[in-house]
Amino acid sequence: MKRLLVLALVAVAALLALHRPAVPPAIAAMAPGKPAASQHSRKGHSSHAAGTVSVVYVVGAVAHSGLYRLPAGARVDDAIRRAGGLRADADPAAVNLAERVSDGEEIHVLRQGEAAPASARSKRKSRKTATPPAAPIDLNAADEHALAAIPGIGPTLASRIVEYRRINGPFASLDELADVAGMTQRRIDAMSAYVMVGS
Repeated sequence: MKRLLVLALVAVAALLALHRPAVPPAIAAMAPGKPAASQHSRKGHSSHAAGTVSVVYVVGAVAHSGLYRLPAGARVDDAIRRAGGLRADADPAAVNLAERVSDGEEIHVLRQGEAAPASARSKRKSRKTATPPAAPIDLNAADEHALAAIPGIGPTLASRIVEYRRINGPFASLDELADVAGMTQRRIDAMSAYVMVGS
């Protein structure tokens, strides 16, 4: 009788072992030595990613003014493209498209003939007021640094003047500056007191 009882128990145990459900995938994934990622570690990752983004405010003569998120190391040109590009009345020579943006920066794209507002100038960390030259400089001999010191010119337009001079030769008169991209008659008139045309 005892033998029959033992055999019955063994048979029941065997049947239970055959029909035991598989370990749920969620539990199987938590194998020893491989703990699931904690909420803390996920938050740390997202905060690290947020540090690689710059938020800038693009305003002025662009298609769509507003706040834009850009990857770290982005240029002003990238920000303006995100804002839909320059409008037809924008002054492209008044903004340095190659400058790197910084978080919280305001990028004010001026219209043609518009002066930069004081608030925008103060927010540009890299902007410094150029000291006008004490004596007229030779338009055909001055380098980019000297030309950029002329009121209303700046580094971008100075670079274009030097490049135009390299390709087309010396300027014969100030009027030829009108052929330089971004140059206006208003700028030519403003700089005439600071430059001369040498041979």
